[in-house]
Parts: sequence; C-alpha cells; structure tokens
Amino acid sequence: MQAQWKRIAFRNASRSIVRTRAFWRAATPVCKKWSIKMSMRDVILPIKRLPVPLLTTIAYSAFYTNTAASETIRPLSSIRLYQFAPCPYCCKVRAILDYYKVPYEIVEVNPVTKKELKDITTYRKVPVCQIEGDIVTGSSVIVNQIASRVRSQTGTIDGTETEWCHWVDTILIPLLPLNIYRSFSEACDAFEYCLTEGNFTPLERQVSKYFGAIVMYGVSKRKKKTKGIQEERQALYDAVNEWIRALDDHAFLGGDTPNLADLSVFGVLRSIQSLATFEDLKRNTSIVPWYDRMRDVVGSSAGRPAVST
Repeated sequence: MQAQWKRIAFRNASRSIVRTRAFWRAATPVCKKWSIKMSMRDVILPIKRLPVPLLTTIAYSAFYTNTAASETIRPLSSIRLYQFAPCPYCCKVRAILDYYKVPYEIVEVNPVTKKELKDITTYRKVPVCQIEGDIVTGSSVIVNQIASRVRSQTGTIDGTETEWCHWVDTILIPLLPLNIYRSFSEACDAFEYCLTEGNFTPLERQVSKYFGAIVMYGVSKRKKKTKGIQEERQALYDAVNEWIRALDDHAFLGGDTPNLADLSVFGVLRSIQSLATFEDLKRNTSIVPWYDRMRDVVGSSAGRPAVST
C-alpha cells in the first residue's frame, strides 16, 4: 500500500509545470533538515527510500502556491469523506476543505466494524476520500489531490511549509493518542461522539464507545512506553510551543494568510477542542490567539452528512 501511495504522490508532483526541478527544490531543505540523503537521481527515478508522509508533503509543495485562496479556486463537483469525527488525520483534511469552501459529503465510519468502507475499498483506515469518483486514501495524499485541483499550479516553493507539514504527521499527531486516551475516563470522553454521530444502531453506539475506549486506552499506554515519554502532557506542550515559536510573531506561518501547515495544525487541534487535553493546552501554552485567528478564517464547515442511497 505504501508503494502505491508513493506512486500516486510522485505522479501528482510530476503534473507541476516546473516538474522535477520544483520537486528537487522543495525536497532539498526538508531532506537536509531530517538528515535524509537524496540526489537528483532519486527525484527522476521512482522514490523508494523516503517516508510516505515526507514524500507526499514534498509532492504537494512542488505545485503549491501561497496566493490567496479566493484568487485561484477551481470548483470540485463531488467529494465524499469517510471519517471518524475526532480523527486528527480526518480533521486535517476537513480543515483544508472548509478553508477553501469546497462542499463535501461526510460518511461517519463505525470505528469497530468499519462497515462503511467495505463496498468502496480494501483499505481499513480513515480518512478515505472519494474525489469525483476516484478513491483516495491517506490524509497527505488526499490533501495533495484536493490542493492540486483547487489551487494554481504556479508559484514559489516554500521549504519551511513542507517541513512543518511533515512535522504535523510525525511529531504532533502521534502525541495526541497519548494525551486524549491517557486515562479510561478521558478515552470514554474521546469516544462520546459515537453516541451522536453517524448512522449507527443504539447497540453499535454503545459498543463503539466503550470497546473503542478500552482498546485505545491500552494503545496509548503501549505507545507511551515504546516512545519513552514520561509525561505526555508536557511533551504535547513542548510540541505546541515549538509551533508557536515558528510563527515568529506573524499571524500565520504563511504570513498574512494561512498556508497548508497552518491548516494542518489547526485541523489537528480542532479534533480535540471539546476534550480536557485542549483545555490544558489553552492554560499551559499561548496557542489561543493563533487558534482563534485560524477559526475565524477557516469559518464554518462546508461538509454535510451524506444521503444514504
């Protein structure tokens, strides 16, 4: 599956007007930052050694532009997003769609059975996105596909933006399960959405909430031990403070308007806005001013529940 994602990401990057040169310029600062050795030969040939999240963010930046969203929107006729409502990867995709005012349908996936995915793909993770009939999997690949259709394919390449998109997937998001599932009660709170979202039976709602909470509570404990993290809240505070420092007193990382990294971080944090973890973040970091600005510019959701057929 990863090989397929890499082929898709590479193919999409190749559609850029500047093609391999743009891809090379975008890749160079990021690979240097993460100590990954890469030559022009690796750009021209199929890229096999790069991590999937890094590759997809580099592929996106090969044709991404920082011009205002309203200047270059090209409407998409049909998008259906298969999601878990609180999933940070899904919320990252939704933040992109909401900011660009792209209408989309939402299908809430049962977190236990995942029955909603069975008829469209063998892939068993969310998000899955149906974009004008094409099934696309993986949040970074989905963002890449959407951005390539709603934005101009000209403009400068921002290595900082690419670097921070990679940071979202590899640093920020992995810290969330350790925090929102750190106790059984917090895990139950995180799965509270199962009682209201989606088209589930009463039994499915109860099973999804409590079975999901038990499983993820165990997963968080195992991941905390594996990662060697002593205090998960402090690790999250440190990551968010790193992001705040990167803003360097600007309204957004993108300057006067949000870039893809701004939208990704916002989507991830919006996924926990109703939980105790987010309240602790507000009290122990200075994330609120940036978050409030992002909430204002992203606006209300452009999504609606899908109509059953």
